[in-house]
Amino acid sequence: MSASDTSAPARPLPPARVRTRIRPVVTDREPKYSEAEAVSATPSVHLADGPEATTDEYKVGYKHPPKHTQFKKGQVGNPKGRPKGAKSLETLVDEGLSAEVTITKRGRPVKMTKREVMVLQQIEKAMRGDLKTFATLVKLDPRARREAEERDQAPPELSADEMALLLSYVRALEGEEGER
Repeated sequence: MSASDTSAPARPLPPARVRTRIRPVVTDREPKYSEAEAVSATPSVHLADGPEATTDEYKVGYKHPPKHTQFKKGQVGNPKGRPKGAKSLETLVDEGLSAEVTITKRGRPVKMTKREVMVLQQIEKAMRGDLKTFATLVKLDPRARREAEERDQAPPELSADEMALLLSYVRALEGEEGER
């Protein structure tokens, strides 16, 4: 028996409470429409019971929302929508990085894009010994990428001595298999 078994017996749970919502009855409210308006505003479309139904009422239900909540003809779902000429984040970043700035390089003013300045700053940071920046630049360097791809795709070049050694090894393996 554990310590919890020796304690006082568990109390029974209280009965579940039933929540009821009392709706107030409003009797002094005037109707929104007169009876004549309500009759004329009732749509004469019936979609619920199929072709045998002949009543002129519109049944609200699954896939049949109330008529007053449906879009009117010619009305779109998002009337304000995205304004014309609104720019995406990608466009804003591209425009910001393409803007030209004047920097002083070797004592002379030079016009460069902000993108070029960022790359130069990263190169200088890597040259000062920042290994993370160096690794990032090596990944971005197109020449280094091309050389790495060529290295991975090209078969290794063997000298005549290496080729002779490899052939003798293969023959020795074949001779061992024949002896078994």
